[in-house]
Amino acid sequence: MSTIRRPVRAARRAAALTAATSALLLASAGLASAEKIVVADDNESESAADVSRILVNHRANPDAASKGRIVVRVRAGEVDYGDRFNLWLDRPGDRRGVWYAASMIPDAGYEPVQRVRGWRTAGKDACARWEARLSAGPDQVALFSIPRTCLGEPGKVRVALRVTYSPGVDAYRDWVPDTKTFTDWVTAS
Repeated sequence: MSTIRRPVRAARRAAALTAATSALLLASAGLASAEKIVVADDNESESAADVSRILVNHRANPDAASKGRIVVRVRAGEVDYGDRFNLWLDRPGDRRGVWYAASMIPDAGYEPVQRVRGWRTAGKDACARWEARLSAGPDQVALFSIPRTCLGEPGKVRVALRVTYSPGVDAYRDWVPDTKTFTDWVTAS
């Protein structure tokens, strides 16, 4: 009998070890991971209405319906009701000049994320549901929070930001990192 019990015990131990390893792997697979970059605006102006920096955070979460989010925080300075914030997102594998664009206006809402050509802001709707936060006032922070599913769950993205401040008649455009230029790639791992 002892010869029969040894293989049974060994099989039980192996099954328990396999179950514990599987549980550990499944638990770690659901954890969110991210890469962040901070981009300072080198084109500082004398105006209080000026972007000082942006933070791009690309978070993957395989268990979430959105599969994670691409979050861009903008230190926007003084924001007025007529100002417009445009964000372009690029992902690898798309044809050159085909990007995504998200737009918002303070205290007025946002438009669907659009699949666009070049630096346009209007195109084909890619995603209607995303989060945007921006209020008018001094020392504001704008927030773009876009589900990764809107962009087809890319492994990495890069962004470009244009803020059109319109104090009075003269509009001032502030680009980050520079005019019609994308940031470095931000990977979700």
